[in-house]
Order: sequence, then C-alpha cells, then structure tokens
Amino acid sequence: MSENEGALRTYGKVPEITTGTEVYKWLNTLDCIRVNLNESNEMKPYFYPAGPLVAYGTHADGYFWIIVDERYDIKNEDFDAIVDLINKQAIKLNIKDVPIVFFYWHPNKYYFCFH
Repeated sequence: MSENEGALRTYGKVPEITTGTEVYKWLNTLDCIRVNLNESNEMKPYFYPAGPLVAYGTHADGYFWIIVDERYDIKNEDFDAIVDLINKQAIKLNIKDVPIVFFYWHPNKYYFCFH
C-alpha cells in the first residue's frame, strides 16, 4: 500500500482476493467497521473542529481511508489512537492488519487527494 500516491500514512495490507464474491465480502467487512465506528462515537474526539479528521470510509480498492485536515499538526499518538480504534472494531469481525490509508484534505480545494 505504500505505493498509494498522495498518501500521508499507510497501515496494514489489502488481502489478495480474486473472485467477485471475495471482493464483495471484504468490502462489506470494511463497511461494517465503518458502521460500528459511527455507532460507537469513539472517533468523535478526533473530528473537526476538535481534531484533524474530516471524513473516513471504505475505498473500492479494498482499504479504509481517512481524510485529515492539512491545517492540523497530527501527532504520532493521534495516528496510533485512530488506528487502534479501527483495529478494535476489526478484531470483533475477526480481521487483523486492516489496510488503512491517511490522506490530507486541502480546505481551499474541492476534492480529496486520494487515488
């Protein structure tokens, strides 16, 4: 995942999946992590304006994406805490090593910078 151009940080590895059914199941599992995070509100302290996060979700390429406001000085412990929250939800679904990609959001532009 380190080849992901424009990425601020990457964690984990996208599993090797080949069939449409495997892809569907994997993306559905990632989306379950997203839904569980939303319902738990554990990410709330990290969201703008109190924190650096602008958005998060799942990408069709099989990873969990997180958008960080470039105006914030996000620290290593913030990255670690956010990744830990995601992994905590993933463990409940028997998933380890969740692929996570952090990207910067540029407030003066109308797009997210991820590919």
